[in-house]
Amino acid sequence: VVVGDVILDPVQDKFNYEDNYETAREYDYKFSQLGSLGRNLSITSSEKQFVEQVELELERNEKHNKRSIEKLASKFGITDKTDIKELTELAIVNVCRKIANDKNTNDYEKYLGILETYRNQVILSHRTSISILLQQYSTASPIAFLAGLYVKNGVQNYQGQIFEPTAGNGMMTVAFRPEQCTVNEIDDTRYKNLLTQGFRKAT
Repeated sequence: VVVGDVILDPVQDKFNYEDNYETAREYDYKFSQLGSLGRNLSITSSEKQFVEQVELELERNEKHNKRSIEKLASKFGITDKTDIKELTELAIVNVCRKIANDKNTNDYEKYLGILETYRNQVILSHRTSISILLQQYSTASPIAFLAGLYVKNGVQNYQGQIFEPTAGNGMMTVAFRPEQCTVNEIDDTRYKNLLTQGFRKAT
């Protein structure tokens, strides 16, 4: 992919900064602009209501498909397919974090709850040129939870700080309390969703 005169290769994304520092700086700047599409970096009230409705339906084990989730979103005035996908994933993250941080259940019960949520969620397969360029792939919630457990249990119920450098909508942080986590995301839509979750810091 060519942006101006800088070649971005989403498959081979290594760049030798020592070879050409000025070109590297230009690469960084132009790549950072790809996520900036003139969007407002705060979630709207209608988006928040949609997320809350999806959360409620997930907790009731109600299933959606692509068509039904788009129909639900349209009731809140949301028609952009990328926004629908990202907001739906935000709802999934919120539900999974709620399950993962339930003090009244053990880790196995939490895993089963998250697995049930995963089985009921809509398949999020919408891809765009930007999502392909930025190599955006969402981690399945049960795997994200298990990865978090691996970190926590590997350091005897780790209670320190977590840094997630490619946070997306925050799925890899569900096993932790948001106030433990510093998250980073290059895409504006996903960064906006991170700001709603009470993280220690989002960049």
